[in-house]
Parts: sequence; C-alpha cells; structure tokens
Amino acid sequence: MEEICTQPLDSQTIPIDQLINESAPSYGQLVGNGYNFGTIELCSEKFSVGRDQKCDLVVSEELLPHSSRILISNFHFTLERDVKDCYSPTYIIDSSTNGTFVNGILIGRNNRAILLPGFIISIAAFRNLFVYKQPNYSLPPEVESPGLIKQYHIGRVIGSGSFGTVHLLHHVSSCVPYALKIVRKQPYKMKLRGSSSLFNETEIMKKLNHPCVIRMFDFINDPSSISIVLEYMQGGDLLTRIMDNSYLPEQTAKFYFYQLCHAIHYLHSREMLLENEWFNHSDVVQLARSLMKLS
Repeated sequence: MEEICTQPLDSQTIPIDQLINESAPSYGQLVGNGYNFGTIELCSEKFSVGRDQKCDLVVSEELLPHSSRILISNFHFTLERDVKDCYSPTYIIDSSTNGTFVNGILIGRNNRAILLPGFIISIAAFRNLFVYKQPNYSLPPEVESPGLIKQYHIGRVIGSGSFGTVHLLHHVSSCVPYALKIVRKQPYKMKLRGSSSLFNETEIMKKLNHPCVIRMFDFINDPSSISIVLEYMQGGDLLTRIMDNSYLPEQTAKFYFYQLCHAIHYLHSREMLLENEWFNHSDVVQLARSLMKLS
C-alpha cells in the first residue's frame, strides 16, 4: 500500500525531557533505538505517540527528519494499561494510516496487541524504533515452556490449591483471555501410562466443543509441571455462587443441573470418561468439576 501523508505537519514541540524525567512511578519504558528518543518512562494509563501536540510524545523535527514525519499520523499509536493492577497487560492500539508493527507484525488500524518485555515497536517506515521494557514483570517460577512465555502475557493468580495455581492469561496478538492451570508433578509423583496415551487423551479433550464444557486449547508437558490453557470463566465457580447467595432458588438449581446433565451426556456420547490417570482420586473430582461451566 502506498505510504501517504496523513496530517499537516505541526511546528510546535514539547521537550522530550518532560517525558523522560517523570517523577511518578513507572510501570515500563519505551527505549528509543536511535533517532534521539532516549528512554521514556511510562506512568499514566494512556500514553499516545504521534505528531499532534496533544500526544504525550510528540514526534517533532528534533526527533525525526521533516521529510520523514509525513509518514507519521497525528495520533499514531497509544499504550494503555491499568496502572492500579500491577499484573495488568500493556496494550498497544494502532490508530495510524501507515501502520504500527510489533516484532515486525502489523497490528492494523483500530486493532490492539499486548506488549511483552523486549518487544520491538516500528511505525510506518521506521523499523525498530522502540523497545518496550517492563523491569517489574516477572514470570511464575513454575512456567517452563518458551512457547507460553512468548505467546501469552501471564497475569495474576485467579485460583490456587494443593494441585498448583491458575493464572489469568492473555494472548499477545488476539488479546483473548484464557486461564492457565499449572500443575506441579512432584507433590503427586505422577505415574503416567505413557506419553503417547497422555497426548492422545489431551488431543481428544482439545476437540471437545460443548457450551457446558470448558474448552481446553493447549497442553504443555514440561519436566516438572503440566500447563493447561483453558477457557476463562469470568463468572466464577458454582460453590462460590451458592455461598454468596446462601442458597439457590429452585428454578436456578434446576437450570444448573440441566446444564450439568447436558455436559455429562455429551461426554458419555463420545465415550469420554470423567477420570484422569495423571492425578489421584480427589483431583479427579476437581478436574471433572472444573470441566463444567455455567451460562
């Protein structure tokens, strides 16, 4: 696509020192890769980049040559983050005509992606313009899979128990939320029947598609843990819902039981057994229960 001028050039600029010397605590940094951008501390929930004087970072002639600035939109991209949540992902929203790229991949106008530490931002014809850094971003020690680390933002813990932990997960390209269940192998001294059987069962589980069965999207068998990427259920579990309301009205209980029966019938019709040879008996019940979901 032909690169075009998107807005008239602005003559006024805001000194970049005002951005670099922010006194408020920052959650991350935009590190300029040349072009005199320096290191910019990110402190606010929204941070915009473009030629317009309303942008937090105004791309002026001091930063880019006059002849090249015509490729930069007035509002080229914006970073957004919930600064009150230390586990929140950082989103980059493309609002440009000539493109915003993360690691060489076009986001697309009015689309968004998630930034991970070390991701490279390019705008228009300017490749590798910024590197995103987030010094306080830390991965759970039990996460071993490079694929998980590169493809997902691993956030706050949303569940825990003797089996391990469940983290909120976001895919960096689609921004879709998932639940990451990490099961430690050592406490249970898991005895698998064989790797072929294990992966056959997980492949079958991936194919399950029913509105009352939580979907499994990925399974990673690491040396000391098992990671399972599941559909994220924002509504919580049935026990919590009952406890929060003291009881369930009869019609509501019937509706939930109806869904449960539908899920069990679906599994039995495909000769799916509600058991799992990797875990002990108590965890079999927990896993089977976690497969069910409420509308």
